[in-house]
Amino acid sequence: MSGLPRSPRGRRFAAAALTALALSSSIQAAAGETGSSRYSSLIEKDCTAAPVPKDEEGQGGSSVCPGVDGYRLQVLDGDARMSIDVVTPAGKILPLEFWSTVGSGFSSLGNSAEWRYPASGGRVPKALIVRLNISENPERSELTTSYLVVSKLGADSACVTAKVAPGKGQNEAARKAADIAPAAPCLRSKD
Repeated sequence: MSGLPRSPRGRRFAAAALTALALSSSIQAAAGETGSSRYSSLIEKDCTAAPVPKDEEGQGGSSVCPGVDGYRLQVLDGDARMSIDVVTPAGKILPLEFWSTVGSGFSSLGNSAEWRYPASGGRVPKALIVRLNISENPERSELTTSYLVVSKLGADSACVTAKVAPGKGQNEAARKAADIAPAAPCLRSKD
């Protein structure tokens, strides 16, 4: 037995269902093309401390971490709150200002950055995903919420486009948000 219905009507229905399923899968694949990822480290030992200007001593520090394809990440740490500036291959600094767009509580970064490239195979990353652990309860600062922050990258600008809450499928949701980030609006400052 082949597993197909015996009646002509049943076979036509099965054939139509298989055609619809194949067409649906093709449309989903075309519409849902996903980009690819490369990773870089945000671990302190892999980064270089940046000099602090004399007039900013005591206000925090920063370090520069290697990125991908000529990009670097400047990790900013001030008053137990962290953010990132993207440094382009041309040396332009693109601030992301997590403390005003993602959350103003005490925060720390995860150990790596995920750089997203377009599905078309481009050589320039179009989005960045980093983990940001934020203390959202001032009375219990030891309790943190671990968000994935998605930012779009351009030659002359960058901004946060999504803050993905923890939960099942968080990584996949952040990658989907990163793949559409170039067309997404920037999150507004929470000030």
